[in-house]
Amino acid sequence: MVIILVLMTFVIAMLVNTLVVQRVTRKQAEKVAKERFDGTMVKADGLKPSRVAGLAFASDVQYHPGHTWVNLHNALVPIGADDFTCKFVGRIDRIETLPVGVEVKRGQPIWRVLFGDRWIVQRAPVSGRIVVVNQKVLKNPDGLSESPYGDRWIVKMLPESLCTESAKLFGKESFMQIADRALSKLLGQLKPALGAVYTDSGALVTGAARQIEEKKWEEISTELFNSDPGED
Repeated sequence: MVIILVLMTFVIAMLVNTLVVQRVTRKQAEKVAKERFDGTMVKADGLKPSRVAGLAFASDVQYHPGHTWVNLHNALVPIGADDFTCKFVGRIDRIETLPVGVEVKRGQPIWRVLFGDRWIVQRAPVSGRIVVVNQKVLKNPDGLSESPYGDRWIVKMLPESLCTESAKLFGKESFMQIADRALSKLLGQLKPALGAVYTDSGALVTGAARQIEEKKWEEISTELFNSDPGED
């Protein structure tokens, strides 16, 4: 009987602690959102992407230079891959995420996107603990090609340093400039394969990653997805 009471006390304490942490995190997220979005709170499924040069950029998320996005309007922040990732890769065969319960620091690997005999590693835009994995996306990863935003997040995380780390993320306008520079650099590196990677209008061809020569693949994929000009 004593053991049962002790266990019940422990479980109750854990639940109370979780509720307190979520409440504090929610207030933190609301504060960040108010500062960065003038108090306009938009749910994850209400994102309105803007399309530029064949790529969609959502206005109500923040971006990490490794082409992941995070919605800061929630206590548990949804994190996903951006449209550049989906267009660059083309058909996605599988996504391998870190498991629920794992703590990850900003800039550390959070999942792999596998396609054909290649993959890219993407990194966490914020630090925290993974609490939910989107099984619908994992079962049908190719659905990200329709739109990678809104309810097509890949994981949800309980962040630990949201106010500090949000300053290192980018809004739509700033991130469009980063994406444009990345595309321009890619264009310069792949001039011999220009027709296979870009359309005449300059838009990225879906599945361009499959056209890159093997000897250039590691260098280009690392530079596009694993470098972080936003870091101090």
